[in-house]
Amino acid sequence: MNEYLDIHAPSNQPVVSTSFVVSPVWSLPPAFLIKINCDASWDFASFKAGFGVIAWNHLGYCIGGLAKPSSCASALIAECSAVLEGITFAQDLHLRRVLVSTDSQEVISSIKDPLSKGSWRIFPILSKIRRIAASFDEVRWEWSPREANRAAHAAASLASRVVNLNRWASVPPPSLSRVLRNDGLPCPP
Repeated sequence: MNEYLDIHAPSNQPVVSTSFVVSPVWSLPPAFLIKINCDASWDFASFKAGFGVIAWNHLGYCIGGLAKPSSCASALIAECSAVLEGITFAQDLHLRRVLVSTDSQEVISSIKDPLSKGSWRIFPILSKIRRIAASFDEVRWEWSPREANRAAHAAASLASRVVNLNRWASVPPPSLSRVLRNDGLPCPP
């Protein structure tokens, strides 16, 4: 996949990017990027959290994802941790150019601004995100409304109800196939 992306990238020179995009509806990534949708669910009473990550190619095919349970002290920490899971997942897949999308405006704003302006509660997570992002040739950050992040939201909700990490390659869990189909995206029957 990296060879394909290297051939179809706009230039042969690595581009370290911190560009920011705003998308009101789910859209395909450019041909040379893999889109990483991230979301978190969080319960105030139990501090239980779930992280959902879905990776998409430029044809709209789900190329992998995860649903991971955790615990977090706040919804903001959960959302930021979901982005960390997403960028780590992309690194584990050896991707070089990604578009990371989340429905948390505060997390995107904190990534965009200098660390001194972000919330101190997510400072350690933001530091990890930035360190991992620096290892990519290109990373774009995108805020999108929840309606454009439904698959990752469904994965996060699933994660908050399970006990262990659930990763998949090309075949998502049956409980996510319906939401993927409802988005009009290709997925297994």
